[in-house]
Amino acid sequence: MRLRISLRLRLILLVLLALIPALLLILNAGLDRRQMAARMVQDDALRLARLAANNHQQLIENTHQLLIGLSNVTALRRGDDTEGSALLARLISTNPLYANIGAIRPDGSVAASALPLGGNVNLADRSYFRRAIETRQFVIGEYQIGRITHKATVNFGLPLIDESGRVERVLFAALDLSWLNRLAVDAHLPPGGTLTVTDSSGTILVRYPEPDSWVGKSVPDVPLVRNAAGGEGLAQAPGVDGVIRLYAFSPLKSGMGGGVYVSIGIPADAAFAEANRTLLRD
Repeated sequence: MRLRISLRLRLILLVLLALIPALLLILNAGLDRRQMAARMVQDDALRLARLAANNHQQLIENTHQLLIGLSNVTALRRGDDTEGSALLARLISTNPLYANIGAIRPDGSVAASALPLGGNVNLADRSYFRRAIETRQFVIGEYQIGRITHKATVNFGLPLIDESGRVERVLFAALDLSWLNRLAVDAHLPPGGTLTVTDSSGTILVRYPEPDSWVGKSVPDVPLVRNAAGGEGLAQAPGVDGVIRLYAFSPLKSGMGGGVYVSIGIPADAAFAEANRTLLRD
């Protein structure tokens, strides 16, 4: 009886020893598939982040041309501000990319605006206005929550110079950053996928999904934000909501030296789902 048991144990041990190399091969193949899945997901996310950056750069040039065209409108230079505001209101109704378009007097007070002002509004402290006055060139401002629009925007300014060389107005256009949300929708991110835009101080400017819950929050210590500040790259890290995702990030080029980053996140569970299923089947 003991001999039979001993022989049986030996046979079992021999079978197990024979299976170990196969199990190791299966585990190694599974790890390879996970790594390949991670690379594919992050490559796709990086392409989307780069697309966002390139589209943003094109929008900057389009905005420059728009302001140059508006610089020839008499009502916006020194004419009827009521007429100018009405013209801008019609213009913005056909250009949903812009949260507002207007003209600012040299003292910083808003002379014309596509959106109703609801009182006196002064923008003398805005960086794009000050730089437009100083440089007398087309300028790009900081990313901000608009004082008139109450939205996350980047503002552009173009000074209007009169015959004597004096700045008579500064035209401005506020680009609504929510166009990035539409980009995320069109990309058909998987459930749990995110698009986040943060500035150099860690403030969230755009968030998909649930923008209303996140825009304006400061999260400088989140690992994703610290990683993104290093420039274009990839990472597996907790996002601003604490969920670990595979991320790709790229700076939004603006001519300001960067400082704003778009991050695309794909949940790790979704990225590894097929590789995990194959591993369990094997």
